[in-house]
This record gives sequence, structure tokens and C-alpha cells, in this order.
Amino acid sequence: MLSLLFIYFLGKYFYTLAEKHKQNEWLYAILGVFVYYVSTFLFAFIIMGLELIFSLGYEGFLDKSIGYISIPFGLLGCWGFYKLLENKWNKMIQVEIETIDEIGRNQNLED
Repeated sequence: MLSLLFIYFLGKYFYTLAEKHKQNEWLYAILGVFVYYVSTFLFAFIIMGLELIFSLGYEGFLDKSIGYISIPFGLLGCWGFYKLLENKWNKMIQVEIETIDEIGRNQNLED
């Protein structure tokens, strides 16, 4: 149930960000959820690798507990991706052309 809430809210935030900057909304909503799951998987993979190499004493952890521990790292990965997209799209300059006739006029003025 908790993961469904994450999917909804993460998708919603990325959807509204893409909509605000006139990008493909559904693509970035799905990408935001994908980044969350990749981030949690990478953190869990790193913890398991460290356990195998250094014997940190995590043998008794259940799979659910590692999943719960990796939630903040997934959210941190999403936050970083969100900020990256936001900064990238804020730097882009969007010029709106009102009619198709104005496309050729702008180029002829430069010549």
C-alpha cells in the first residue's frame, strides 16, 4: 500500500513539473517512478554487497527491513532527478510563435 502512494505522488510531482515546462508529462511521470525504484534497488544492492565483503552483521535483517531502510535513499534519488530536470528546464528559453507566418520573418531579418 505504501508503494502505491509513492507511485502516485512521485508521478504527480513529475507530471506537474513536465506540464509546467511543456514537456512530455507521462514520460517524466513514469521516469520519476523508475528513478525511485532504481535508487532503492541500488542502495539495497550496495548494502548486500557490503554485507558480503565486510560481514557487517546484517544477516538477520529481513527483506522488508532493507526495503524500508532504502525508502529514504529512493526519495533522495528522486529529489535529485527532480532538481536536475527543474534546473535544466528553467535554463531553456522557450519562444512562442503565434502564427506559422512568423517563422520565416524571424530568419529573414537576420540576413
